[in-house]
Amino acid sequence: MLTGRVFDEEGNPIANATVERGPNRYVAKDWLEHATELDSWKAAPQIVGNPKLAVRSIQPANDYPTVRTDAQGRFHFDDVDLGEYVLTVEADHDAPQHRHVKVEMQPQAQDFALQPGQRLHGQVVDSKGQPISGMCVVLDRQHCHTNRNGYFHLSVAASVPKQVALRIFKRYTGGYKMLETTVALSQLERQPITLKNR
Repeated sequence: MLTGRVFDEEGNPIANATVERGPNRYVAKDWLEHATELDSWKAAPQIVGNPKLAVRSIQPANDYPTVRTDAQGRFHFDDVDLGEYVLTVEADHDAPQHRHVKVEMQPQAQDFALQPGQRLHGQVVDSKGQPISGMCVVLDRQHCHTNRNGYFHLSVAASVPKQVALRIFKRYTGGYKMLETTVALSQLERQPITLKNR
């Protein structure tokens, strides 16, 4: 069994939050870019802190097990095999959270304290409408990557701006033109972002 609770930033339980038990993963990373300093090769912004496991939005198409929290913010998954997973928590008006968990013979409860914010996700496609994987997507200074279906995901905490600076490019290949623009967050999920070929 895998159990836990979900709270808001003031310690109040959050009812009806969605909790997903996804497969273990290590390769998906995101990070914050420094506002002014470049890396040692002077090729890209310096990373602030360390890269971390990238959030992935809960998608019904993935068919991973999901549960809802009760009135006390509690959740539980029954019949969970021993092993490692990623728990993702989403609730209205809060920034999603996720973490690696290890289910052992004596599993520990997994509690989450969500902050106000929201999830962001969008898709990057080519001029023929085909998804492009492995693209670098930078919203303001938050750096993430597209998955094999061209989707990128971010968790935005605190005050969420209505518009953000958007930069999309692919390192070490010149197949697509870099896109630099300002975009309304409400637009990201409504339509894919199309990149032009060089």
